[in-house]
Amino acid sequence: MISAPWYNTHRGAGPPAPQEPARRRLKRGVRGHDKVRGGLALLAAVLALAAVPARADITGKARVIDGHTVEVAGRRVRLHGIHAPALDQTCRWPGRTIDCGTLAKLALMDLTAGTDVVCRPRDRDPDGPFVAVCFADGFDIGRNMVHTGWALAYRAQSTVYVDTEETARKAKRGMWRGTFVKPWDWRRP
Repeated sequence: MISAPWYNTHRGAGPPAPQEPARRRLKRGVRGHDKVRGGLALLAAVLALAAVPARADITGKARVIDGHTVEVAGRRVRLHGIHAPALDQTCRWPGRTIDCGTLAKLALMDLTAGTDVVCRPRDRDPDGPFVAVCFADGFDIGRNMVHTGWALAYRAQSTVYVDTEETARKAKRGMWRGTFVKPWDWRRP
């Protein structure tokens, strides 16, 4: 009977070839794995940058198009996460009909008057405009439009302004003083 410790694993093929010390093997293995991991991380970063184009802030004076669209630095921008009434949309207040689309546009004009607007693009609409979170004097314009009741939180895009909308509704601000058709339903053909 052979009593060598390597017998069961090598079936009599003789002793295994001499090996380098474990410490040296470990270091070489770690370096090799680090190179592979580093290469994979670099590849992932390059692919991520290629997949998501960098979007710089759009800054300048705003020209208001409607209650949720502005033009800044020659680029049309729709405010992210909100939907305001169309320009021709009306709402019922107690005892009268109001032009809530026009009033929403005026509210947005008031928020952007005399200040530079900074828009941070998030997406691009299929029909062209950028979709962005915009700020005037450091305040989120979309949140202000929802807070004053002249726009609704557009849940199909984001839920970030839902709590603000609920506060405006309870306080009966803007459109919430009466009844109205939700802007996304008004625009449906």
